[in-house]
Amino acid sequence: MARQKLGEVLLSKQALSHAQLEAAIAEQKRGAGRLGELLLKKGIIGKDDLAAALAEVSGIAYLDCNDIEVERAALDLVPQEIARRHCALPVKRQGKRLILIMAEPQNLAALDELRFVAGMNLDPRLGFQEELAQAIAHHYSHAKGRDSVADVVNELGGNAELDLLNDGGRNGKADREIDLELNAKDTPAVKLVSAIIPAAIRRGASDIHFEQEPHGVNVRIRVDGVLHNLAEVPAGLRHAIVSRIKILADLDISEKRMPQDGSFLVRLKDEAYDLRVSTLPTQHGEKVVMRILNASGPSAELRDLGMAPDVASTLKGLLHQPQGMILVTGPTGSGKSTTLYSSLKMLRERKLNITTVEDPIEYVLEGITQVQVNARAGRTFASALRSILRQDPNVILVGEIRDQETAEIAVQASQTGHLVLSTLHTNDCFGAIGRLLDLNITRFLLSHSVSAVIGQRLVRKLCSCKVQSPINDEYRRLMRREARTGDAQSQWTAAGCDACGGTGYKGRIGIYELLRFSHAIREALTYEASNDELRAIATGDGFRSMFQQGISLAEAGDTTVEELLRVIPLSHGIGPSCSGCRRAVAAAFRFCPYCGATFESKATAREQAELARQGR
Repeated sequence: MARQKLGEVLLSKQALSHAQLEAAIAEQKRGAGRLGELLLKKGIIGKDDLAAALAEVSGIAYLDCNDIEVERAALDLVPQEIARRHCALPVKRQGKRLILIMAEPQNLAALDELRFVAGMNLDPRLGFQEELAQAIAHHYSHAKGRDSVADVVNELGGNAELDLLNDGGRNGKADREIDLELNAKDTPAVKLVSAIIPAAIRRGASDIHFEQEPHGVNVRIRVDGVLHNLAEVPAGLRHAIVSRIKILADLDISEKRMPQDGSFLVRLKDEAYDLRVSTLPTQHGEKVVMRILNASGPSAELRDLGMAPDVASTLKGLLHQPQGMILVTGPTGSGKSTTLYSSLKMLRERKLNITTVEDPIEYVLEGITQVQVNARAGRTFASALRSILRQDPNVILVGEIRDQETAEIAVQASQTGHLVLSTLHTNDCFGAIGRLLDLNITRFLLSHSVSAVIGQRLVRKLCSCKVQSPINDEYRRLMRREARTGDAQSQWTAAGCDACGGTGYKGRIGIYELLRFSHAIREALTYEASNDELRAIATGDGFRSMFQQGISLAEAGDTTVEELLRVIPLSHGIGPSCSGCRRAVAAAFRFCPYCGATFESKATAREQAELARQGR
């Protein structure tokens, strides 16, 4: 006996009329999908009637995938990609057979592949295609992320309500995905992001790294300049995590081949934070880095930054000058922007016209005009700086001097009644001089435009769990070089406790050196003095290097020698030592500035220039 068709069965059950069936068949021929689901979608027949008719036609029982409990062990037998391709949902194991729901249980090719992959005999059930597609996506995402996501969220301290402060528009290409995300607050990706960000903020992180690896996503946070592991995200959630962050940062989630930058604001416990998002395509997916900035900005007190009283006093005096240039140097992440913003907050109290040009604007300060660099629009540091000079400014902040044109305009501005603040990426104060010379700034202009150069680093502070231990050879050697031989028999070392996460350090403090361009320094620059000679002159004027200030912090128990050597190499800031008092002395010194011992005679650059002029 020939098997009846679905339409014939429905007609026999009087579930629809001939006219309705013919209209549905005509629409199906135009590519509208399966006949049964088309009739169900139009409301011509009910779900129970269709299920019964399909079971009668196929000889396979119907099983509603929305009213069943799916076993994790069953899902592990069939990869998600294969389940999606054949629209088949594994339900449970029953002895040596696997029960699964399929939209086409008569598809022999699909059954053969599923049997081979699962390694078991199959017991198929019938289901509707649309319902199966949703069920497959739901159960596989929860199976891969359910237990691990719950564990990660609990380890991170649970979910926190992040109050999004963004009020800008959304990317048009992501409208549909945004709606899905915002209407599904309990999805694993949303839960993880809502747990990771507050956990990183609570731990005092400056950055969050979502690093794509073959087994999943490794989440690390940078605390006090050092990266620490925070969490592991299953590989099945790598795309969902990135998409969630892109949605928050108003980025194009469909663009995965190009780097993108964005940002969003959140409020956590009455504190606002600006999160800068950067994506980078890698071999395993898009890496995401989020920079965490406190929206309130840095403190206005220089001493709060760890600046020594004498350095802070000198800098405040320089900031009260009507013109000149103050440069802050150091590598990325050494706190240069924080020093500049603290200086701007001090200047703002004097009711001056302050204008900045930055890339990017890190903190928004009231009462200050801030300009964002936009290279695509032709708004570079140099072009913006030219426009700023026509805005009657008293103080100008240039985020960074990167090229000759910017350097020349900044130098000219500092000589025409403006106070200019900026940064350079050099190792120390004296490296800034060489960098400006490389940018073709003449020695005369350099010596008469720059007021001071600040070099700085950030070192980790010892936690309150610190202990004193016997002095080691490295510490003793450094103390001798600094003429701190005394009777010290112990040194402060890191211990580790719950408060500092077992690291022994909690928070950071700045170490600074300030080179003020005195008359002697300006004259030496004009006569092409070397850095050693400039260091000798500065030391005679009371200059203290970052390393020397760091040694003082180590003695006081604020940090350790190991931390100091991690941030500042031993060769930096420590030159030859005096054979008499053993203090660090620049190679160009002819006399020790501490004990007066005589060194080997060496002509200065000025003397050499004079001898060359006389033809000797």
